[in-house]
Parts: sequence; structure tokens; C-alpha cells
Amino acid sequence: MKKNIKLMILSSAVGILLGGNVFAANMGIVDPQSVFERYPETKKTQQSLENKKIEMQKVLDEERDILLKKEEEIVKKGDKATEKDKNDLEIAKDTFAQKYQYLQQRLDQDQYTILEKLKTDIKTGIEEVAKQKNIDIIIDAQAVYYIKSGLKLDITEDVLKFLSSAEQISLD
Repeated sequence: MKKNIKLMILSSAVGILLGGNVFAANMGIVDPQSVFERYPETKKTQQSLENKKIEMQKVLDEERDILLKKEEEIVKKGDKATEKDKNDLEIAKDTFAQKYQYLQQRLDQDQYTILEKLKTDIKTGIEEVAKQKNIDIIIDAQAVYYIKSGLKLDITEDVLKFLSSAEQISLD
């Protein structure tokens, strides 16, 4: 009972904010997390990021191996290792650390850029489906506690169809 009252209060508040009667508005719900997880582009971008990560790791592994060989050579020289050898090793270690940090930042930036594009795509898909279905208000499905059975308010599958199609299909 309390949930129904909260939902009515929330619906009324949204209606007041929109300057109209909320009960006259067409409403829909969508599960954006489900759309994100099932959107084919998400899998492609995750694979692309994984490939970049593997390639960066390969580069770092090769450079680490070179660095370890330099270190071994200096250890083998023992007391015969010059200050220049030791300084060169320290410079190589610093360079390696800087490269690692740079590559990690680049990977983080790529991930952020890709996620932002996916979020924009999903938001656009939700908005387009809402326009096509003449829906005034879309609510996140995770914020909905109860829907009377038989009501067809969930547009999640329609958003996925819209995003997955090469053409912008008309949804009835």
C-alpha cells in the first residue's frame, strides 16, 4: 500500500513539473542496463578494448624483458659496472614506468570515450522509440515497483530493435 502511495506521489510530482495532468501523459519504462548489456555495439567495443589492452600488454612485456636483460648485465658485471651503466638502467626504468602510465591513461581515456558514445546511442534510441510510440514520460524500469498486469509499458525490446537495426524502423 505504501509503495502505491509513493508511486502516485511520484507520478503526481512528475505531472506537476511537466505542467499537466500526469494521468493524461503516455508513460513507458525502459531498462537501460539491459539495453547496454544486450546492445551488439557494447560487445564489439568491449572486444576492441580487450584487443587494445592485449596489444599494450605485449609492448610492455617486450620492454620489460629488455629492461630485465639490462639489469642482469649490470648484476653480472658486479663491481665492474660503471656509474653510466647504473644511470642508464635507472633512466630505462623511469622511461618504462612513464610509458606504462601513459598507456594506462590512454586505455582509460579510450574506455571512457567508448562508454560515453554507447550511453549517447542508448539515450538516442530511447528518445526515438518514445517519439515513435508517442510516449511523454520514460521511467527507468529499476525505479518501478509495480505495474498492473496487462499494461504494455516496457519499451526495452523496442529500443534494442531500434539500436540493432541498420534502418530506423517504425515501431507500432
